[in-house]
Amino acid sequence: MAPSGEILITSESTGQLWNTCIWDPYSGTTIATFKGGSSAPRSLALLGGQYVIAAIANKPLIHMWPLQKMDQHDVKMIAPGKISTLCVSPDGKYCVAAVTEKIYIWEVCSGNLLISISRHYQAVTCLKFTNDGSHFISAGDDNLVLVWSLPDVLNQQSNGQSVEPKHVWMKHSLPVTDVCVGCGGPQTRVATVSLDHTCKLWDIISGEMLFNITFDTSLTSVVLDSAESTLFVGCSNGHIYQVSLFEKPVHFKRHNQSDGDYISFNRHSKEVSCLDISLDGSLLVSGSQDGNVKIWDISSKQCIRTIPHKGPIVNALIVPTPGALLGDAKPNLPVQPFKRQLFIPEPSIRHTIPVRIQGNIEDSQCNDDDTSLIEEYMVAMNDKDDVSTERGKTTNGSEIIELRKELERIKKINAELYKFSVAEILNNQNGTG
Repeated sequence: MAPSGEILITSESTGQLWNTCIWDPYSGTTIATFKGGSSAPRSLALLGGQYVIAAIANKPLIHMWPLQKMDQHDVKMIAPGKISTLCVSPDGKYCVAAVTEKIYIWEVCSGNLLISISRHYQAVTCLKFTNDGSHFISAGDDNLVLVWSLPDVLNQQSNGQSVEPKHVWMKHSLPVTDVCVGCGGPQTRVATVSLDHTCKLWDIISGEMLFNITFDTSLTSVVLDSAESTLFVGCSNGHIYQVSLFEKPVHFKRHNQSDGDYISFNRHSKEVSCLDISLDGSLLVSGSQDGNVKIWDISSKQCIRTIPHKGPIVNALIVPTPGALLGDAKPNLPVQPFKRQLFIPEPSIRHTIPVRIQGNIEDSQCNDDDTSLIEEYMVAMNDKDDVSTERGKTTNGSEIIELRKELERIKKINAELYKFSVAEILNNQNGTG
């Protein structure tokens, strides 16, 4: 029986029983399983509330499963390479994935690869969207955290401009391991953790770092509650720390040993690989390399349920129950296999309609330049027809540039012919008047 509130989605590294499993976090019962390999870390997401999408570890492959129980036909798509991390926009329109240091953006409904971004210097380890889909964050082994405005990225690409991030954060000194984005849309805050033992909080509007928290061990995961008042940090030694952001006056720098007020949950036996929190802020979900997913009651700091897996946990997220799990309606979100070739829109060629000039052109006062203009226009029209017959063939970049130049030439000829036609018509009317 499907839950009425939230579901827990997990995946582990072995893939022996399934790739992804959906659980009821309150009872610990299994709701659905999806088979096919094992997911890569931070590459599991819910697409439009109708599909589960995941990148397969150690293979250039993306798997997509419909949540609707009556339709278990999964979709497999070939990626440009082995995907290190993946995320989707909240509305399900765009999918962003990273292959080593490159970031790819697909349009889900058409499968078109819209852009490929090379701005990181080493592998990208984490991608996250803001809750309104206007921005996405990328972080990697090069210690960088980049903020991208999705509309700006797509517009710059379509206009042939170089794609640049909105903010470049370079305060970490070691690889960034996780990113958490708040609920404020374009005005949200972003938390990042790194192997340099620090957790940093950023303002996405100004791009400034709000404060920095230093711990005594490497940090591997982070999550903010929905009110953005409490921070949870997972560590490489299995500890989970809870940090209140408003209990004390906010200092630019904090250290957990000096303050001594960070609350620690009962630890995992190995590294905490992922964290998530329920919408009402009552439950904390943690996944670890020890193969266990633990569900914690935040108020009492007690583990209320442990869900064992066959191998190390690579993904664990808790989300509101999608309607596809509660009904039998088929998915209505259009999905196409993702393309590996960059999509280049064809130039829009306007079809020019010849203007018929009343009267005999030979009797009118047209000079040799006007006659040659008409002849050039007719030649251009014939050339355009020849180009149209070749539209079915594959064109490369140089041919597209030539077509655009030809289009501009035809437009110029058409404008000059229009001026000439209007002038001749007015001259004839004045002569007869």
